[in-house]
Amino acid sequence: MRSPLPIRTRVSGQPAVRPTFLVGLLIAWTLVTLWSGFAALVIEEYHDALNQAGVELTAVAEAYARYAALLRRQSTANTIDVNELADFRRILVSRGSVQLSLHKADEGRSTISTVPEKSDEYLAASGRVPGSGLTTMAQISRINALAEWWHGTWIELVGMLVVSFGMIALGMVLVGQLRRREAAQSATLSAMRAAETANLAKSQFLANLGHELRTPLSSIIGFAEMVNEGHAGPVRPKQVEYIGIIQESGKQLLTIVNDVLDLVKIETGDIELCDVRPVDPRAISQGCITTMLRRAAGKLRLSLNVEPGLLEINADAARLRQILLKLLDNAIKFTPAGGAVELRVCAGSGSGTVAFIVSDNGPGMSPDEIEIAAKLFRQADSNPSRLHNGNGLGLPLAIHLTKLHGDTLSIDSERGRGTRSQCSCRRHSTRSRVSNRQRTRENIAKGAETLVSYDVEVALPAARVVDKDAGTRGPG
Repeated sequence: MRSPLPIRTRVSGQPAVRPTFLVGLLIAWTLVTLWSGFAALVIEEYHDALNQAGVELTAVAEAYARYAALLRRQSTANTIDVNELADFRRILVSRGSVQLSLHKADEGRSTISTVPEKSDEYLAASGRVPGSGLTTMAQISRINALAEWWHGTWIELVGMLVVSFGMIALGMVLVGQLRRREAAQSATLSAMRAAETANLAKSQFLANLGHELRTPLSSIIGFAEMVNEGHAGPVRPKQVEYIGIIQESGKQLLTIVNDVLDLVKIETGDIELCDVRPVDPRAISQGCITTMLRRAAGKLRLSLNVEPGLLEINADAARLRQILLKLLDNAIKFTPAGGAVELRVCAGSGSGTVAFIVSDNGPGMSPDEIEIAAKLFRQADSNPSRLHNGNGLGLPLAIHLTKLHGDTLSIDSERGRGTRSQCSCRRHSTRSRVSNRQRTRENIAKGAETLVSYDVEVALPAARVVDKDAGTRGPG
């Protein structure tokens, strides 16, 4: 079963398509589309301007022909006053860009074609008044006819150039920003890869160091026990005391080494539950209390209360024991002399769960301090002159191992009112062993509220264990 909360971060590579290329492609496509539309619009306006010029030129020619016919009808000699016709021409063609000519069919002249020579350079149109025998022709150069169109087109062209250069400038700015961003991302990715490499190297180093330390520590603890048991000869009481200190210090250091190795497994995602099986809550709780008796002796009251009739739970016994020891260790560590620490085992609030509740009457924590204490290598009291030592691994490891079981660990604490840590585990479908059931019936018959309770009396030189069912006995 893999860890659900791997700390290691995977670094993804560069994207298949660079953003700068996409921006450049978008700007190029926009410019091509814009200029294609502009070219189509210009061509359409060009043809419209030619048609409009032809219509206007035809109107001028017809007006000139009608006026000439009118002058001829008004003349008694059936002639046309040339001067008056010239005045009308000047009024009709104010800019002088249109050339007008008048032809009389009755003088034997043929009608002039509407398509003059050099038709590519000129536009021409003819006008005729039926029955008058007069025909006029108007022509104008294409340059003059399309002068307004050219003027408007040049203005539009300048506007298009301004828009295009603006888009290119904007694209260059965006590309520059994207390149700087890509450079920053590349530097960040390189740093993350370097950090991941360093983290893996650190994890490997810690794993190797942990194994190198654990071997001699085990030897120190083992030989200290042998000497203490008299295998190397008689031992004086003072030597027994010193050897006990060596053993306790070695065990504490071995616990730290094991925590470091678990941390390495968490970081690499290799921590697993090795032996998940039905576990008796009472038995594992008694074992944890027995382990912590020496730490609590002469300092505080340590008690265990187990609710009758609990079902077995599915758990890795070693990891569950590690969780409970971490919670008890924190409670004992931060509870002042004369205080009380209790491990209560009862049915959980959820269906089919068993709750292990460690409570104390220590100084407690605020919500912010709880959040800090749940993080690796962090402690609620970060003052270098703090009263309690620690490496910041206990509670985070307990939380992680609980989640590894698929269970939950909650912490309820308030400044000045102590701390309550609850680990809720799933039950197993079968009951505990027959002896446990028989013990439960006996306690229920006696009216006992708890199955077992251990008390460590304050200020005693050694722990005195009180079993409410069996009476008082000496140090165990």
